[in-house]
Amino acid sequence: MPGSRSNRRAVHEASGGRIGYLHIPDMGPHGYAEFHRGFLAEVMRDGLVVSTCATTAAAT
Repeated sequence: MPGSRSNRRAVHEASGGRIGYLHIPDMGPHGYAEFHRGFLAEVMRDGLVVSTCATTAAAT
């Protein structure tokens, strides 16, 4: 996701690397996988911005 990469970079730069950024694209398996990968990459930071903008519900 190009937008989430630039958002992550902006949050890292604005916070001096202290705050992480995580985008959850949807609430299905793909979204969970993105959350898991992103969370593990950002979990060691002092804080975390979690974006669910344009997130759609999973089809059941």
